[in-house]
Amino acid sequence: MITTLSLKEAQRRILSMTSPGEQETLPLPAVLGRICAHSTGAVIPVPSFNHSTRDGFAVRSRDLRKAAPDRPLLLPVVGMIAAGRLDPPPCPKGSAIRIMTGAAIPPGADQVIPFEEVIECNQGITSRNPGRPGRFIRKRGSDLNLNRIIIKDGESIQPDHLALLATAGVEELTIYQKPSVAILTTGSELIRPGQEPRPGEVISSNGYLLGGLIKSDGGKLTTLSSAGDNEALILAKLDTILAGQPRIIISTGGMGPGDYDLMGTVLDQLGVTKVYQDLAVRPGRATIFGHRKSTLFFALPGPPPAVRLLYNELIRPALRKIGGSRQTAPAWHARLNTSINNLRPGIMKLMGGVHSQNNDGLTVRPAEKIEPITCVMVIPANRRSLKAGERITIHPAMGAGLAER
Repeated sequence: MITTLSLKEAQRRILSMTSPGEQETLPLPAVLGRICAHSTGAVIPVPSFNHSTRDGFAVRSRDLRKAAPDRPLLLPVVGMIAAGRLDPPPCPKGSAIRIMTGAAIPPGADQVIPFEEVIECNQGITSRNPGRPGRFIRKRGSDLNLNRIIIKDGESIQPDHLALLATAGVEELTIYQKPSVAILTTGSELIRPGQEPRPGEVISSNGYLLGGLIKSDGGKLTTLSSAGDNEALILAKLDTILAGQPRIIISTGGMGPGDYDLMGTVLDQLGVTKVYQDLAVRPGRATIFGHRKSTLFFALPGPPPAVRLLYNELIRPALRKIGGSRQTAPAWHARLNTSINNLRPGIMKLMGGVHSQNNDGLTVRPAEKIEPITCVMVIPANRRSLKAGERITIHPAMGAGLAER
């Protein structure tokens, strides 16, 4: 028997039925923003050779062990090494080699003396400082040892990762494939943008809203379709979509108790196993989650504000998990900077909010009707009103959308 679920229990059940998707291997330039599927380490040590960190002279530190301010030592200069030279000559005992920053340390040398610490003369250089092994030498592997992990499974790949991976000799990376998502918007009242709405008609926006959110969360929109309030047509459209085996199908509309709210019946005919079809949250009472084989199905109500909020709370965590992310959705506490009145007690309410950080900490306010939301405000079930200054729970939102007042 399917019972009414709390939002928290619904989220738990959704994630329990969600697993990371397939993997693919791509060259580094193609993986920015994707999720790493295998922890990857350095193929070569970084740096890959001992090199100078200053312009100066490469020497054997033992040759300078007796140098002192009152006893300068003379070393003849026997060569020069520039950055990029592949065959640096060895440094003979009792000699110095002129060396540039980034150049390979010659065999035998174990110290670099900067130009400003020596006196150059026709016979070579004189130094008054005793030798210090390793000075101004960046040693092989001092930044990254061979196989040192650079990025872990489940991490989002950032530009800094690309630079480190390239420096460490990595040419390609195994990542999670983008989760495939199909969208079906339903409603005979819906028309395309650009058309002039007649009385009773509404311009369809859910496809654009969901498509943008899916892409911003790393998903791949494979189908964007629409259907009027016709059971046979909706059934045919979903049957075609299911044949493509997307990981997620999202429908909007057809979820109320009216004569043309057909989605529940259609899902039964398609053999979708329903996990829940009633949530103790507003908006979202009439919401279905189910699955058929490996495809997850989310049936949402039609109003775009409700779609925006429910996507953030129900679909986004599943999409991110399929895409390989191991980050859990955070819950923050913020202080209301305005009062909220006329709440209906008895059921949890979600509202679109705009949060900001200031000297007093995190604050939040309800979003205007046409304003991108930055968070979802969670209003407890037993409240009729909230006063300015009260602290409430908020969940950060990604992308932009219409707010729920």
